[in-house]
Amino acid sequence: MTSRTAWISTWTLSSPLGPGHLGVSDPPVDSPSQEAVVQHQVRRRDQGAPATYTPEDKLVGIEKPKKDVLDLLQPQSEEQLKVVSIVGPRGLGKTDLARVVYNSLNHDSKFSCRAWVDASDCIGEHGKSRLHRKILKELNRQAGMSREATAADASDLATSLQTYLRNRRYLIVIDDLQLQDWKNLRYAFPDDNNSYGRILVTTCVERIARGCSSRSGSLYKMQTLGKEHSWELFMKEVFGSEEEECPRHLLGRIVNKCDGLPLALVSIAELVRTRKSELHRPQTAKRTIESVCASLGHYLDKNGDLERVKHALESTYYSLPGYDLKNCLLSPVDSSSNSTWVKTCQIRGVMLDFIVYKSASENFTRVHKVSPDKPPISNITNNRLVRRLSLQNTNAAAAIESDTMAAMKIGLSHVRSLAIFNHHGHDILKLLKRQRCNLVRALDLEDCKGLKDDGVLDSICQLLRLKYLSLRGTDVTKLPKKMDRLQLLETLDIRRTGLAGRFRLPSELSKVSTSREMQKFFSKSSQLQTLAGFAMDESPGCKYVMDHMKGLRKVKIWCDDDAPAPGQPKIQLGQNIKSLSVDFGDRDDIISFLDSMGTPPIAGVCESIKLKGKLDAKLTDFMLSLNSLQKLRLLSFDLDTEALIELGS
Repeated sequence: MTSRTAWISTWTLSSPLGPGHLGVSDPPVDSPSQEAVVQHQVRRRDQGAPATYTPEDKLVGIEKPKKDVLDLLQPQSEEQLKVVSIVGPRGLGKTDLARVVYNSLNHDSKFSCRAWVDASDCIGEHGKSRLHRKILKELNRQAGMSREATAADASDLATSLQTYLRNRRYLIVIDDLQLQDWKNLRYAFPDDNNSYGRILVTTCVERIARGCSSRSGSLYKMQTLGKEHSWELFMKEVFGSEEEECPRHLLGRIVNKCDGLPLALVSIAELVRTRKSELHRPQTAKRTIESVCASLGHYLDKNGDLERVKHALESTYYSLPGYDLKNCLLSPVDSSSNSTWVKTCQIRGVMLDFIVYKSASENFTRVHKVSPDKPPISNITNNRLVRRLSLQNTNAAAAIESDTMAAMKIGLSHVRSLAIFNHHGHDILKLLKRQRCNLVRALDLEDCKGLKDDGVLDSICQLLRLKYLSLRGTDVTKLPKKMDRLQLLETLDIRRTGLAGRFRLPSELSKVSTSREMQKFFSKSSQLQTLAGFAMDESPGCKYVMDHMKGLRKVKIWCDDDAPAPGQPKIQLGQNIKSLSVDFGDRDDIISFLDSMGTPPIAGVCESIKLKGKLDAKLTDFMLSLNSLQKLRLLSFDLDTEALIELGS
């Protein structure tokens, strides 16, 4: 998994290992809630854990962010109260930046009262009153008074705070705000001609930041450090300066893993500093760096130096509402977009290590990996049932022996999702025959070879609960007739296979008896929503399929030169189709062909159209009738300005 999960989809359930396909998103056991995590923070502070604060001269790359935030705090026109938010994930240095800005303004004589409050524990039912009480206490402390606010009700505290601040010039920093009800919070801060207030808020939640900022331009998004600043910070933390001679090409691997996250750079530097004597010896430097890079997930769990990094990542993870979003974060997608449209985002570095670590600790996914000249890497344990298993091998000779032992160790009877990489067909066949895999719903055999043997595919066809099957990159040249046993199959990925890539449906589908049976089947049993890779030729099979597949949402077809002429019966597209893609090749009758497809009933629901072919000047009635269209891609078309204007209207 560690080598196969470089691509993580943003809030997607499309992965074969994701719970959206499997329907088995079992909630993790004993997972702490967001409030429990926050209460843990509070207990640590109450027990005397010091708040982390780094002097400005020790910070790296702080000059520009400091200037930007100070500029945002400057008044615009007649603003008396202005709220500026600093937003970004944990570990980026929001608190350090706010502290630098606060100290910079602390000597500004135009502010008669100031307060810095930590709002991380101000959550839940009494969060608002707790925050107001904290601000009042800090204002009194700054003024040399030790009295506590006596009001208990939230509205009374808000009134007391407003009374205190009225006719004053005040500066307040609210660090780590988690309350979303800013409208009621704002009532406590006077906004009249006799008061002048500046409030700086830090938060991890962009919705909160936008809600409390005075306007859209008053929000500052924290950025990660650039490469040079990352290197400078890391070297200072490890060696005390940048001048130390060290294998930069090796240490660069660790710096790159941190992806410019200051907290990760500082914490991992503390870990490396304990072994810095090994970095000066070439024979040990490489081994040390490789060990640290390969074991970050383990260190996140066991090493105190990375406690803050782990806590920051876990706080973000546990703050996600519901188990579905947590599982989305852990769902790997090993594919990238091959077009200009972004379909996946890349998660790297310490976040990827955290995801792998979290996948194991939550028993979400188990991995067994064999590499040349290295012992097997496995996070498989005997005491927990495995539902999602990944078998990865770069050493073919050791693959079947190692994986068979791993499979026998845990058993596959409870596995719902099975991913097997870099195996030969006969090894897979042995594995499937030795183990009961009756509950497998997702099977990924990407880039496995030797699947031409009918025995392998026949064994797969016995997995009657399969919903997802990926044969992508394999040497499969044909699909067995037994494939029709997989009545629950929703996704079949055959990209980069020995199959032609364009299916032609048999002409027998046009027979009356067959079409009646097919209509009966599709109307009651079919859950198929995507039809892709089909070529339309002289056979009427494709027409009959699309006529009867009423649940289709996405259709992608090729029109060969011998496809039906426009004068033949119309192809009636289903009323649920959201996306249509047609490649016309060298056909010159595109207009009549599209118009023959008929405008109803998809005109009101189709949102995306992609057409490739030769079309000059004129638009079709079919295209002009799509009143719900949101995305249109025309490839190899030669339309004039008038046609585009007509389309836009």
